[in-house]
Amino acid sequence: MTPRKENALIWGGTLLLIGVLTLWRMSVLTMQEDTGPLPAGQRSLKPVDLHASKQLMPALEPMVIAFELARGVQVRRSILDLDNPKGGLPDLNASSLCLVGEHEVDREMVQRFGLESTLLGQDSVTPARPRYYLLHVPLDQADSNVTDLAAYLTQPEQVDRLLKDDSP
Repeated sequence: MTPRKENALIWGGTLLLIGVLTLWRMSVLTMQEDTGPLPAGQRSLKPVDLHASKQLMPALEPMVIAFELARGVQVRRSILDLDNPKGGLPDLNASSLCLVGEHEVDREMVQRFGLESTLLGQDSVTPARPRYYLLHVPLDQADSNVTDLAAYLTQPEQVDRLLKDDSP
């Protein structure tokens, strides 16, 4: 074999080995399992899934955009179809939240699935004002982005924006 062929074979083998190792490393990194909450001080890069009823989505949109811009977190929004008998609450995991009307959720069902709920608008002066439940897995098991979004949406000024009464 000539030195030129040997060099080409060595370079070809090296490039092939680097390519295989790179692909293997990328697959190992992208296939890692969720290990639960991050240690203090670490930021999660996971997107948050926010499920909400059709009536709430227009009011939620500007609040969610502000949260995304402030925190650098992607929030994927989806509209719930609770009127459909086959619909219902989505499966909630450590990276998801659900915002539903008080009349659309069964308290026993929430407890059966082990979800935490926060009633938005419970201290409302107006009895006709709608009230909503924010459902999620327990915060000690939730992703840090879900915890941050839940805290943001339950702040009194955000609840007032969400539940504002436009009637005269």
